[in-house]
Parts: sequence; C-alpha cells; structure tokens
Amino acid sequence: MKTSPFILSVLLGMSVAAIGQPRSVSNPILPGFNPDPSICAVDGDYYLVTSSFVFVPGLPVYHSRDLVNWELISHGIDQQNIDKFHFENLDDIAMATVKEPKTGLTLEAPSVQLKGKHTMLTYGHANNARYGEGPHIYKIGNTYYLLMAEGGSGKKHAVTIHSSNSLTGPYKAQQVNPVLSHRQMGNTYPIQNIGHADIFRAADGQLYAVCLGNRMLKDGNGKWHSPLGRETFLVSVEQQDDQLIFAPGIGRVETEMQRPSLPWHPFEGQEEPWYGLRGIPSCVKSSTAAASSSLSTLHFSLLPEVLDTIATPACLLQKLHGFQWTFSREVTFITKKENEWAGITLYRTANSYYTLMKGKDCIRLTKREKGQSAVVAEQPCKDKTVRLAIEADSLRLHFLINGQPIAAEQSMRPLCDDGKYNKFNGLGVCIYATSMGRKSKAVATFK
Repeated sequence: MKTSPFILSVLLGMSVAAIGQPRSVSNPILPGFNPDPSICAVDGDYYLVTSSFVFVPGLPVYHSRDLVNWELISHGIDQQNIDKFHFENLDDIAMATVKEPKTGLTLEAPSVQLKGKHTMLTYGHANNARYGEGPHIYKIGNTYYLLMAEGGSGKKHAVTIHSSNSLTGPYKAQQVNPVLSHRQMGNTYPIQNIGHADIFRAADGQLYAVCLGNRMLKDGNGKWHSPLGRETFLVSVEQQDDQLIFAPGIGRVETEMQRPSLPWHPFEGQEEPWYGLRGIPSCVKSSTAAASSSLSTLHFSLLPEVLDTIATPACLLQKLHGFQWTFSREVTFITKKENEWAGITLYRTANSYYTLMKGKDCIRLTKREKGQSAVVAEQPCKDKTVRLAIEADSLRLHFLINGQPIAAEQSMRPLCDDGKYNKFNGLGVCIYATSMGRKSKAVATFK
C-alpha cells in the first residue's frame, strides 16, 4: 500500500509545502487503527501510545512536536518481548491452566494476589454509570482530577471527571459530566463512540486531551458504518471554576480545530510498517536489506495456519488510514496442490475479511462474514505471476486481477460489524499464504 508520509496529519501534509503552516488540525490526528490513546509531554516533545490487540508488534509509540505531525518511533511489545516473557519470573503468581473453549487448547494463565490497602475512588459519575475503565489522575493547581471512561466502547461511550483535595479522595463527580461524549449527538453524527481520554498540558501552556472515536460512513440504505475502527482525536480543555471543560464553546469533537500555537515540525516520510497477527511469522524472507519496506520483495513459506485460528498465520498487514485507497501486489506462486493458496486480504477480524487468493488452477475471491465463509467468484488462472489488487472508495470495494475485476462491486459492510470476537481490531490489508492445515514446502513471492 503506497501512503503519504506516515500520518502527517491526514489532509494537511501534502498541502503544507504549497501554503505554509496550516491554521487548523484535522481530526483524527492519528487516523486508522489507533484506539485508547495515552499521551505524555516532555520538554516540548509529545509521546503517544495506543492499543493494538492482535497486531504485533504491539503498543505503537508515536512522537510529535506540534500535535499535528507524528512519526512512529517504537513499539512497546515486539516478538522478542513475547518470546522472553515467563510468568514464573514474577513474584506472587500461582500458575494455573485453562482450556480455551473454541479450540480446545490448554493455556497457562497467571493468578495475581494484590497486597496492601486498597481504596475505592469512585463507582462512576451517576447512579447508572457502568463499564468504568481507563482511569487517569492529574494534579492541576491544588486539585486532583480523576478522569475515566464510562458507558462501554459503543455509542454510549463517554469521558467523566471527578475531583478531590486529596490523592486518595473522597472524589466527587464534578457538575459538568460527562465532560465529553457524542451520545447526545444522535446516530447520524459523522463521529461516534467518543471516549477513553487522556489530558496533558502543551508547551504553550494550554490543556488538551486525546481521545478515541470512530468516523462513520452512510451506505445507500441510510445506515451508518465505521470501517476503519477506532482512531485518535484531539480536543482542547480549559479549567473553569475548578471544573474541567472539554472543547469549550463547542462541546464535541470536530473534524477540524484550531492548531495549537506550537512551532511547526514536520518529519521525513516513513514507510507504512508491517504487522503480524498474534505474532510475527518466521516464514518470511526479504530480497532487500529492509524487510519492513513496502518496496521489498517478500518470500512467504506457506504455513498450515489460516486467518481465523488463534495461532500466527503467514500473514503481514498494513493499517489503513482513509476511505479511498488501492492495495496492489504482484504475486508469483505455482502449486499442484488443492490446499495451497497465496494472495492478498482485507482483514478486520477472524470472523470478517475478504481474501483474493491464487491456487492450483484458479484465483478465488472469498468473503467471510459473521464467521461464515463463502466463495464470491473464481477465475481460471495458470499464469505463474499475476497482479492482485483491492480498490476502496467509501464503502465500495473492487477486487482486480491484472487490472480487471473478478466480480461485481463488493461492500465494506461485512467488515464493519464488530461481532463478539476480536471486535476491537481496526482494518488492515494483508499479504497472506496458507497450506490449509497441512505441511508444505511451497513458497509465494510478493512484490
């Protein structure tokens, strides 16, 4: 997938050279799969980490100096962290085994005993508050503010504030609550599910907050969908009469806001990074020095694992950041076996994805929706090398072989249903090869 310089403020990056520094910030500031943001400010630098769920390396760490331009600098979890982690090295953990009901696999799970006195700070801001999560405590002046998310991760999601004169409380819900939510905006507002925030003070002295939210698209039937998943947004914050006010004078997250008065600091472009599912597949080799480069030639040894198992398949993903894009790869692969396939994938969860795969004597387009797979179309193919592509425009999808469609227009809607499993993932495009549960010596090459 060819991208503009990596997340340089979605709509602004290409125009900055022509018109100078922009006056506004486009929201989201980190588009695509970037939920649950936490941020800290250090001497004019800002470091922001988001959740990653089954994408590995996990916990991406972004850096900015102006809150507009961002660069990916690290990850909190990589394959080395996973391989070296041993529960027995931790104190006060009794080992236990549990059986995973879907696969029957036996897994080891830690049991942790907490020590010391515990203090309940709050049960929420209202008598019907629920699903409290993501707490942060700040000291602003002489007041301690407890921020938390409430209402779940859907349309009732919200940010609430409690305050106290003491770190351990008692904390009292401030009168302005929730301080940020879009539950009051109704189902047709183009940004939904706002919540899970973190406050910080910028170098200009102003308070801001980052939060998650979903950009929505309306289909032909008038229903709204969120194909990209949860993204990171920015809002301003003010302390008024000892109350914290989010987006003062506006009361909601908008697609644009006034740019913070910080020195403009763009970064050089970065290649879009690759991610694995639940781990980095060891079966991938690169013909160039940089295996992470989107310009590399990658060689995949086929693995038995498929996309909807809990193991790591022979798959590499890239995040999607917008609603119009093309993902294209030249695939060289030949096999005499019915179970061997290689191609590209549009992936949301283990229960919702499209695959465009080259097999023994055909190319097959498959759709998986709500855990059920179906063949959409097949086209005979005996060529060793083909170019496979996916084109997206809003909720419309086209799957192409050597520039020609294999089927009629498809919809992004099957990938927008969160479902019950892996529902917090964002959207990614993948290169993928599998031998469907059998051992294989086959190799697929992707350019």
